[in-house]
Amino acid sequence: MRLIGVGIHGKHMTTATKAVFDLVTRKAVKEEQRLNIEHELLEEVLTVSGDSSWAKRGFSSLVGIVSLIRKYSGKVIDTVVRSSSCKACYQWKNEKYTFDYECWYVIHKDECPANHEGSACKMEVDGVVKMFMRSIKKFDVRCGYYIGDGDSKTFKMLLDPSPYGDSFKVKKLECVLNVKKRLYK
Repeated sequence: MRLIGVGIHGKHMTTATKAVFDLVTRKAVKEEQRLNIEHELLEEVLTVSGDSSWAKRGFSSLVGIVSLIRKYSGKVIDTVVRSSSCKACYQWKNEKYTFDYECWYVIHKDECPANHEGSACKMEVDGVVKMFMRSIKKFDVRCGYYIGDGDSKTFKMLLDPSPYGDSFKVKKLECVLNVKKRLYK
């Protein structure tokens, strides 16, 4: 049986990296809460924007990273990696219904990076929605205001799942730079 993986050292590095990232983002959220108070806003309701970057230019990329960025400091408070593919699954595709594949897949399925179906453009939408949905559990805050551009598909999708229930609606703020860019053209 062949195994494809990152090995024990790779797993330790992944665990350490995640721990440091969690620590840094929690600190960034606390800083934003402090800045909210200084601006006479609610401590637990943040204003954020979402942005994404893809491994390949254009909307044909198989891998992208989506970030939530704070209003006052511009620091990242959360990220989601979205991927439409998995190299390990691709390597096993011709042996999909074999015993070796089944043994491998039991170990691999929880760590498989393929977590997205659809276009690369939709990666940003899905990533931002996921981060809004987990903001209370992860940071004990709500992202109450979303800074987006004029044609923001992301904001439309944030209204659908109502991440904080029907009693708390996310509001959209227009990005002045995007408005300026559209008026200039």
